[in-house]
Amino acid sequence: MSAEEIELIDIIKVIWKRRWLIVGGTFGISLTALVVSLLWPKTYEGSVILEVGKIYATQPERVELIEDPKNLEALLKSDAVVGQLKIRIGSEKDIEKLKRKIIIDTKSNPLVVISLKYKDPKQIINGLNFLAEWIISDHKQKENIAIRTLENNISATNEKMNNLSDRIAENKRKGREIQKKIKEIEAQIGFERQQIDTDNAYQNTVEEQIKTLTAATNDSRKRMAVLDVNKASPLEILFLQTTIQNQEFRLAESRREINDLKQRVDDRQKEVAERQKQAADLRIQILELDAQNAELGSQIENLKQTVAMLENLKARSENTKYRTPPVVLDKPVWPRKGLITIIVGVLGLMITVMLAFFLENIDQTTQRRAGS
Repeated sequence: MSAEEIELIDIIKVIWKRRWLIVGGTFGISLTALVVSLLWPKTYEGSVILEVGKIYATQPERVELIEDPKNLEALLKSDAVVGQLKIRIGSEKDIEKLKRKIIIDTKSNPLVVISLKYKDPKQIINGLNFLAEWIISDHKQKENIAIRTLENNISATNEKMNNLSDRIAENKRKGREIQKKIKEIEAQIGFERQQIDTDNAYQNTVEEQIKTLTAATNDSRKRMAVLDVNKASPLEILFLQTTIQNQEFRLAESRREINDLKQRVDDRQKEVAERQKQAADLRIQILELDAQNAELGSQIENLKQTVAMLENLKARSENTKYRTPPVVLDKPVWPRKGLITIIVGVLGLMITVMLAFFLENIDQTTQRRAGS
């Protein structure tokens, strides 16, 4: 038999010899631990889940959380918040101890799990509601700031649209005034053309008169040329001379009138051409105003789309809210009687075994001294 086998047999012998000490001691220690855990004040744990609100601050594709969930632990465990929580649930005086009972889990972004350990389940619910409402209230203020920013952008955009609409209305007013001027010019052109037609018709009449006078004058001259001065009476000669002079005068006057008519028609035609140019320039101005209005109208449509987008962002933004209400576990999280009993029982077993070998060592030492 080897030395290891002899040593193992000796250990088993000692354990068997001291079995009642080991069993009794282990049982007693375990029973004591169970009794102590039953008398120990119970601690319960509750939790609430919040969903951090979203803000669409700039464009629909870019969503921003009202608060980075990682910041919430520092905020909720600040002295100011924990101090108010202490008053709310009537906790012990040690704020640092109360801070350790608050657990913040931000791994499931944007969900935040807030847990609280305390002896009274009702106060746990009260405390969780306080912490949740504090976050919701704080985030509501931040959401309102973002909403006001969106509303200011909407108001500014609407103001731009109103200014553009005013410019369109002003351009239309100018266009109506220009159209009125064009009609006045066209009326003047029509009047001038009527005068030209009248002058041309009168010119034709005068030219016919000139032909008649020219023929009559030529006839009178022929009569004067063939007249026998010795035979004709002075009165007849005077009459022919006077007639020729009158006809020549009238002929000269008609020619001057023809020249005046031609000059007047030429001036009127120049006036018509000038007014036609003015009308053409005014029509170009109307086309330019129409082009401006078309561009302004396109800008207004773009701004309308911007307003619609901002309104959509405003409607889609939401504050932090409860994902689940506060809930407290039915069983206390401390003391855990079964676990404590098992752990203490194992420790008790180890202690009693060590005690058994210690006592066995003392007995062997005593026996050796007595034998010597």
